[in-house]
Amino acid sequence: MNGERSIIALELDKVLARASGYCHGAAAANAMLSLRPQSSFDAARLLLEQTSEADIILHEHVVSPEFAFDDVSACLDAAEKMSTLSALEVRRVGVAMRTARLCAGAIENVPDDRIKHIREISSLIGTDRSLEKHIFDAISQEGELTDEASGELRRLRAAIKAAGAAVRSRLNAFLTGAQSKFLMENLVTVREGRYVLPVKAECRSSVPGLLHDRSASGSTVYIEPYALVEMNNEIRALKAQESAECERILQAFTHEIRGESENIKRSCAAVSALDVIFAKARYARDTKAVMPAYSDDGKIDVKEGRHPLIDRVECYKTPGGNVCVEVSQRIPILRVMSDNGDNYYVDNKGIIMPRNAKCVAHLAIASGNIEKTFATNELYKFGLFLQNNAFWSAQ
Repeated sequence: MNGERSIIALELDKVLARASGYCHGAAAANAMLSLRPQSSFDAARLLLEQTSEADIILHEHVVSPEFAFDDVSACLDAAEKMSTLSALEVRRVGVAMRTARLCAGAIENVPDDRIKHIREISSLIGTDRSLEKHIFDAISQEGELTDEASGELRRLRAAIKAAGAAVRSRLNAFLTGAQSKFLMENLVTVREGRYVLPVKAECRSSVPGLLHDRSASGSTVYIEPYALVEMNNEIRALKAQESAECERILQAFTHEIRGESENIKRSCAAVSALDVIFAKARYARDTKAVMPAYSDDGKIDVKEGRHPLIDRVECYKTPGGNVCVEVSQRIPILRVMSDNGDNYYVDNKGIIMPRNAKCVAHLAIASGNIEKTFATNELYKFGLFLQNNAFWSAQ
């Protein structure tokens, strides 16, 4: 059973490919694809019991833990080497920590003594709540440091804002005063981080100041009036301090993440392991799979077993001594893409087929807030109508 030939014959790779589509994270999907049959009875029993426990949580308690997060292994490796992480990388680590915490919390709150294996994996999750909160307070969803990152950063940004307002107020005097007639446009612009005025090239000597740039046509020169030089210098100095403070904050975050690195890695691995288990449970439900009764006597007795894409199989021996196997495939007639996240096919008998089934491309798609009972009872009839109607089936 462990040989690759047996795996190919059983089409395990196709089953795993479909099941991996139920995983939330890339690490879990890769882990699903690498699964192989177990040689130990105890190991096989453990995997079956884990899937059964996930099914209990999902369908008896209607609890769906959070599993989605980006792979942060590269971020953690960089932090361990004290290579300063970017704000976006720190935020990704925070998201992973939050996902792990929420996942563990959801499982912990399930009042059921039967989920001992799931609880055992969940118990490996443990992240620093204080660090997680600090990350989300300090870094926006776009990966930018907020004013909450530190008191000094808040002070510097307020000073930059005030200094900029003072410069713009001073420039307004140029825009509304006697010198406005020398301007190409009645506006203030920025060159190399400094506020400047767009002056007509022929009037350059009429506006004393530092020349920073000129337009492509040469008709406009951008001059920083001497009266603004010190004010602009102050802004540049403040921005340099702001940049240094941002670097200091990110170095501090990197140091904190480095201290929690092993804990975060262990938590992420536990979340991915749970993601795989819950994906198996969801796939099993969608394909109407049944948990087998197992024993260690080395015998396999499959009763009413079926492939998710096969409708009927008939096996018989001909008078000539040949063994014939006739296989009838299930026929999809409709695809459902519901607002609740469900994505699957309905076959011509009103039974759900997995979303990763390799079905024909030309199928009607039903979207909206669609429950599976409605899809298999009402939409199924509509799908049959489309299939049996000469006009619509030809589209």
